[in-house]
Amino acid sequence: MKGSRELIHQRMVARHEHFMPVAPLDSRFATLEEPTPDERPIIVRINLSVGAPQLQQEFGLTDGELGWLFSGFFWSYALLQIPTGMILDRFGVTSVYRSAPFSGRLPRARPPSPAGSVVSSRRA
Repeated sequence: MKGSRELIHQRMVARHEHFMPVAPLDSRFATLEEPTPDERPIIVRINLSVGAPQLQQEFGLTDGELGWLFSGFFWSYALLQIPTGMILDRFGVTSVYRSAPFSGRLPRARPPSPAGSVVSSRRA
């Protein structure tokens, strides 16, 4: 949350039927504070297209390669929705979240695919 209390309040009021109520806004501003530079905060982006320019610059990707990257993300995300829902239904959210750090290592155990090499190699 970055912005003044007034700005954030205006944004929240403008969102009709939003899941986040305006009422706890004051307690959030009283409790939360921006990290200092020595804390090295992590910025989590919720939209891939926001990070596209940084990805292109950092890895030297062309528009076509960036399209392949985003397409790969989309299709893997879309195809895993149903199996993930079934796993959550069977084992519960708490159990699945507790095992998530370990299950993330499983895909790294297989050989890389040709599609993965498009974004994993850095240009000289």
